[in-house]
Amino acid sequence: MIKIKAVILAAGRGVRLRPLTFDTPKPLLKINNKPILEHNLDQLIRLVDEVIIIVGYKAEMIKEYFGNQYKGIKITYIIQEKQLGTAHALLQAKGRLQGRFIVMNGDDLYNKYDIENCLKKEIAILAKVVGDPSRFGVLVVEGGLVTDIIEKSPNPPSKLANTGLYVLNDDIFSLLEDVELSERGEYELTDAIKELIIVEDVEYVPVKKYWISISNIKEIEMAEKELKKYEGSEK
Repeated sequence: MIKIKAVILAAGRGVRLRPLTFDTPKPLLKINNKPILEHNLDQLIRLVDEVIIIVGYKAEMIKEYFGNQYKGIKITYIIQEKQLGTAHALLQAKGRLQGRFIVMNGDDLYNKYDIENCLKKEIAILAKVVGDPSRFGVLVVEGGLVTDIIEKSPNPPSKLANTGLYVLNDDIFSLLEDVELSERGEYELTDAIKELIIVEDVEYVPVKKYWISISNIKEIEMAEKELKKYEGSEK
């Protein structure tokens, strides 16, 4: 597989994980004695040759922890001075990426097998069927293609949660520049992808291993139990 670049969005303040995030940025919170961000970097070994980490809140702690490379992967940091949303975060990497690349949340946990499956597609979104889809943005799909993305609706039209892991190409940047402020007061990456769906085929890839969303302290404990199921099975 040809190695490409990955962008990890890791600038947020982790408000819902306070008080843990008062002193530590969310991507450095530990799951089974290893930071969330390190778990994800491990999944990218031999898949990418460079990771661009978008940092903001307590950026220096992340830079100091990982330095400029991790197990053969070059690390580049870009500061998002103001946390204005995921579209704004990815837009900071404009000019650093050509062709296809991976985008992923820096505070969720993903598995290499699922990332590889996404890379088999030209443009893709990793998705998982969940019991309570009202907690997540969901995908509307037809014939393997994404036809819409609905953000956190009280009556979601599907149970297929958007995991926040994408394979995109540099066409996304012109769309990011046109994104308008959402009702949540942020510039949302999903708004740009909804425009991309109109002009390109965007496929969805179902999670086969795991996607673990970590948004509160209770979910840290759940993540530790879930990951232990996979200990020793990853190479």
